[in-house]
Amino acid sequence: MATGLVQNEVVTGLRPTAEASPRSQLSQWGSAWRYAVMIVVALVVYVIFLGAVLERHDVNPDLIDDQPLWIQVLPLSEVILGLATIGALPFRRRWPLLIAVMSAALMSFSATAIAGAALAATSNATRRRPRSLLVVGIVWLCAGLILSAWSMRPGAVAWVIPVIMMTTYALSVTIGLYVGARRDLIASLRTRAHEAEREAALRVAAARATERTLIAREMHDVLAHRISLIAVHAGALDYRTDLSTERSTEAASLIRENARRALVELRHVLDVLGDRDERSPQPTLAQLEALLEETRQAGMRVTATVAARIEELPDEVSRCAYRVVQESVTNVRKHAPGAQVRLLIEGQPGGILMVEVGNAVPRDRIEAPPHSGHGLAGLSQRVEILDGQFSSGPEDGGFVTRAWLPWRETETA
Repeated sequence: MATGLVQNEVVTGLRPTAEASPRSQLSQWGSAWRYAVMIVVALVVYVIFLGAVLERHDVNPDLIDDQPLWIQVLPLSEVILGLATIGALPFRRRWPLLIAVMSAALMSFSATAIAGAALAATSNATRRRPRSLLVVGIVWLCAGLILSAWSMRPGAVAWVIPVIMMTTYALSVTIGLYVGARRDLIASLRTRAHEAEREAALRVAAARATERTLIAREMHDVLAHRISLIAVHAGALDYRTDLSTERSTEAASLIRENARRALVELRHVLDVLGDRDERSPQPTLAQLEALLEETRQAGMRVTATVAARIEELPDEVSRCAYRVVQESVTNVRKHAPGAQVRLLIEGQPGGILMVEVGNAVPRDRIEAPPHSGHGLAGLSQRVEILDGQFSSGPEDGGFVTRAWLPWRETETA
């Protein structure tokens, strides 16, 4: 549950700065330069086309009022249809095919509309849909044929305008396909970047959860032992009203001393987990006698048999074995006070170190302090990390904890 909360906290904290979509809105500058280029092209086409039509039909600009009606309205119609094409362009991103077809159709009556139609065709090509490209291409071809039919003088080359228009359309489609592919590539890279950020956040969350678990396990191992000793001595003061002043003072001194040691050991744990470069040594089986002596001072009866050269154990194995003994006797003190405790440690290099802690049926019962239920689970994880085996459970009316740890002969303490 803690890990999930941390992961959700980290992942939901990610806020992509831009939507990973190739259809995102253009910037103001991006739109401005496109329209500027289109207007310049439209003006150039307007001048060239209008001059070519007047020349093809031998029209004198000074006598244009004497020409047919369509010649008279041609300059104005070119401007109006060109502006209509430009006015429809802002909607090309919402309805790309419709705007591209409409702009191409207007070219049937206005060559000036070719500038806006080219931009609409480019925008439609960025979608890279073959069917829409084919439809727009057919409309362009038809528009070129119609424009050539009414604007060219009889007998002139009829294929010039359609070829120019289809070449322009091919260039627009090529640019559109390139732009569309580039946008999709950028969108893909953005998606991968966001996924990489999420994966990195999940790895950080998992590392934090692991570190918190390690801190909780170390604090449990250290504080549970000391606090259980304090609880035992405080319980004795509470239930034993016949204690002498000297015994009461001794019990109070033991409570104070264990409280002080709990604080010192807690500080050592935080030093180890917080600064790996300045860590204090963690207890090993070298401190086994001190642990058993504290347990006996708490009123417990402990019988220990050590049939192994524990001073030759590797550090990590010795630390794990110490934690197994510490947690086991702490559990006996909390849940089976007054019970006889037996400890057996045996093994040899190149083989298996076996640690067994068991207790008989308790002779009396008092209210036990609350427990987390994670002590034995933490021991099991410690042992499994070292490729060992762990078991615990009731046996002969009592409770027995066993751990088998590999003792590699090549390693020395």
